[in-house]
Amino acid sequence: MLDIRVLGSDVEEETLALLAALPCLHDEPHWTQAQLRDACMGSEQVLGLFVKGKAVGYIIGAQVLDQADIHTILVAVDWRAQGLAKQLLQAMLARLKQQGATQVFLEVRQGNLAAQGLYAGYGFSATGQRINYYANRDGSRENAIIMSAKV
Repeated sequence: MLDIRVLGSDVEEETLALLAALPCLHDEPHWTQAQLRDACMGSEQVLGLFVKGKAVGYIIGAQVLDQADIHTILVAVDWRAQGLAKQLLQAMLARLKQQGATQVFLEVRQGNLAAQGLYAGYGFSATGQRINYYANRDGSRENAIIMSAKV
């Protein structure tokens, strides 16, 4: 059973620890337990993804007036290719729209064609880039593609 939950100030530390420990690919940035806690306690919006009670992903966004940003989306490696990132994105976009957002922005690694395809399917288009935005674990850098969409 799939469950997408809003994680707020009442989130348990155990849940944050599980989300922070999700397995991801080598160069993928993931948020630490402290960063996730700060997001839940602050003005960011955090949606956790659970399958049969097991934490398998999350999405974090923020909104100011009618504009929003998606800061990160992560699905554990062993849970990918099942449409879960799509469901997280749908849930966040619906939430942002309900709260009055009309435009959403995000950055995505230039080499992450799968994510770019996912975002394009929701009306996101490339509007620019940030040179050397992402740091890789091997010390190299990768450009970010800036994408935006109307919601």
